[in-house]
Amino acid sequence: MYAEFRRNDSTLQMLLTPDGYTETGVFVDAALYRRVVSTDSPKKQWRNSFLRSLSSSDKDITLDTDVAKDISMDARMSFAVGWLDSLAGGGWVIVKEPLLIEASKKDMTDIRNSVTPKKMLYRMTQSRTALGYPEDLFPTAEAE
Repeated sequence: MYAEFRRNDSTLQMLLTPDGYTETGVFVDAALYRRVVSTDSPKKQWRNSFLRSLSSSDKDITLDTDVAKDISMDARMSFAVGWLDSLAGGGWVIVKEPLLIEASKKDMTDIRNSVTPKKMLYRMTQSRTALGYPEDLFPTAEAE
């Protein structure tokens, strides 16, 4: 899922990737990629944080109930939720609706290797253009 937020002359881009498998079948945890670009830093690097699944010791706990599954998901998503809450409190405004972007096994290999998934970012850029997102990532404060 891709989402874009704006505040003053900055744009925050966020990409939330799913759990998945690499080209060789290795499991990869979901990840949150984000960056803030502006006229002062137009090529800011993407930062990522993994949303880890249960540790191997926790996997021994039976997760047969919906409550246990909810607790597990809440723990995994706590970083992302806290981060999104800080955006809302910091005056960031979402641009359009979030986009769902396909994640390939090649993308998952890159994510596992802590490499920004460039092909996924290409699909994201193509999608944001096709769906009428603002072309300019660096809005001026006067334009808002």
